[in-house]
Amino acid sequence: MMKAMRLKFLPALGLTLAMPLAARQAPRPMPTTLEQAAKGRIARGQEIYEYERLAWVASDMLVASHADPKEAGMWVEVPSRDRRYIFFGRFKTPQDPVNRPEGFGAPYVFWAPIGKPDEVHLVPVPSSEQAKTPDEETKRLTAAASEVEPLALAADLIRKQPSPWHMPWNYDVFREKDGTITGYLMPGNTDGGVLPIGGDFRITLDASGTKILKTVTLHKSCLPMKFQVGPNGEQAVAGYHTHTLDEDLPPETDLGILHLYPGGVPHFLMTRYGLFEFTKDYDLRFVETKDEMVTADRPKAEP
Repeated sequence: MMKAMRLKFLPALGLTLAMPLAARQAPRPMPTTLEQAAKGRIARGQEIYEYERLAWVASDMLVASHADPKEAGMWVEVPSRDRRYIFFGRFKTPQDPVNRPEGFGAPYVFWAPIGKPDEVHLVPVPSSEQAKTPDEETKRLTAAASEVEPLALAADLIRKQPSPWHMPWNYDVFREKDGTITGYLMPGNTDGGVLPIGGDFRITLDASGTKILKTVTLHKSCLPMKFQVGPNGEQAVAGYHTHTLDEDLPPETDLGILHLYPGGVPHFLMTRYGLFEFTKDYDLRFVETKDEMVTADRPKAEP
């Protein structure tokens, strides 16, 4: 990611353990409603992974190109068919010349194929002639650009939320099927040896990106979660942490970040409902309920 602008997403959570852990039993089917919700979490976790990874790679490319950092203080990503575009820019300020257009200006644009956020391509600025008679590439860019303004407004609004951790925010924003916008705030850090779990928020905004409708705290705290390394340098079998708030499934931010960082999977996550495994193939498997774990750990009565 752009070292001067965006921090590698990091940190973790209260009641967090990093330790080798073997599944207590074979994965089991989830209840139908939970399984449907889990598919949504996995899909959004993949989107968060791609959003973060594309921002990471594209911002490094932007720095290497000697772009003006004053003109690229924000970034917004927009999926369009088989591509994900990232727009770097900023809003007009009172200090700008009066002839600068209002709204969010994005002089730097990149794209990557959906599912391949490392394959990043620069989007050349269309010429005036291309603008008059747009080709297919220009049409695709124009369609994606039409969605940038409300997403940029949403990102700008949520990132102004004070950080309880006194750390800069990373932020992702997504347009939902019902027209609302979902934003995620996640603490930033540059330590690649720490898994970034916790300290995050899920925020629902209206369609314009100018009004916050709901804010959900996904973890109670934000603590560094070091990779487990054995006496001979081997990595731990798996990581583990306890998600202690009010949801039955692991939050999508966890799934995205565990995918983003090498060594993040396999990982076991405890929720209000029970124990889940996020596997090496980035699938979420149910292991057992919390009640079953308590029963299994309780000493058996003497006969």
